[in-house]
Amino acid sequence: MDELALALDLLAIALWVLVGIPLAVACWRALRRVDRLLRENEAALDRIRERR
Repeated sequence: MDELALALDLLAIALWVLVGIPLAVACWRALRRVDRLLRENEAALDRIRERR
């Protein structure tokens, strides 16, 4: 039974590495893109305010 528990633990770790890390990277990239878009939007709003 201990071997089965160890195998399941190793399987869980392998799945976390195969799925969790790429998912974290994708989320990080998406957050960076949202941050960039928000900064661009803020700059555009500032330009509009300066015209008025």
